[in-house]
Amino acid sequence: MEQKIKQIVRKNLNAEVLEITPTKGGFSHPMFLVKLDKKPNEVIIRFSNLTNKKELDLRKELFVLESLSHQGIPVPKVISFDKSETDLDIAIIEKVEGIRLDTLWDSLTKQEKVQITEEIGKILRKIHSIKLPKFGRLKEGGEVEQEPDFKFKNSELPSEYSDFLRKEFEKHFYEIGKLFSFKEIDSEQILKIISFVLNNKEEIEYTGKPTLIHGDFMLGHIFVKKEKEKYQITGIIDVEFAEPSSPEFDFIKLHRQGFFEDKELLEALKKGYGEINEKAVEIFRMIRDLEFAQVLIFSGNSKKGNEIINQIEERIKVLEN
Repeated sequence: MEQKIKQIVRKNLNAEVLEITPTKGGFSHPMFLVKLDKKPNEVIIRFSNLTNKKELDLRKELFVLESLSHQGIPVPKVISFDKSETDLDIAIIEKVEGIRLDTLWDSLTKQEKVQITEEIGKILRKIHSIKLPKFGRLKEGGEVEQEPDFKFKNSELPSEYSDFLRKEFEKHFYEIGKLFSFKEIDSEQILKIISFVLNNKEEIEYTGKPTLIHGDFMLGHIFVKKEKEKYQITGIIDVEFAEPSSPEFDFIKLHRQGFFEDKELLEALKKGYGEINEKAVEIFRMIRDLEFAQVLIFSGNSKKGNEIINQIEERIKVLEN
């Protein structure tokens, strides 16, 4: 891989490699921080991973980065992109300026946290201003792939049919259904959680246009820099889970990180973003947490998985009272 990276750098940047460091960022792509002997001095090199579905891989990300950039959102610039039909796609991306926000957050004053949170709200509002033609899997060039709806012969879809709920429930309940195969879980407990979600369908049904979401929006994917006593967001990274969906999904990880429990942070978030369907965020988080519990139990960590299920049940009790 080292020789391959050196060849890529020579070909695309006419530079020599000084140092190569594998990075921990990115869920599905091999990524490397590469130091060079000339400007831009440091770049990120990413390789596609899902070689049989490239349009769902780096090629999708290029569309997302370009779309975000057009909205004035600070995202890494793609310096070069090599598209291959037989091998890995390769993207050379600039390294964003600033400090990763999760490494800085605990040392900030409350005033600084409030100021940054308002900026986070503004960024999310810009992201969610981008609309797409339909719900489904985002592909190369912004094309959206959608599974065809099954129809009986000579029949039409029911008038009360919700395309959004169908796509979301198909996606999430496929994973949640695996929970029922585990002997050590309390099936009645899982059914109570699912019943709560279904009984609140009206709260989570999204009737707006399919909205581009980041899909993994959290402090670790935000970079900031302090200028004139205020922090500016200098970069939003890791858009590999971006897709057309409901805006509330982008608040899930902020909810996990306590932004909705802290009144000052929540007000700052709303000041930057606008009104937020808080109950929908809460319910979507439950669905995601239930999926995560399934992954933990499947990996052998039954104790932690069941702890998460218990936490979901406790949150439901609070909401119902």
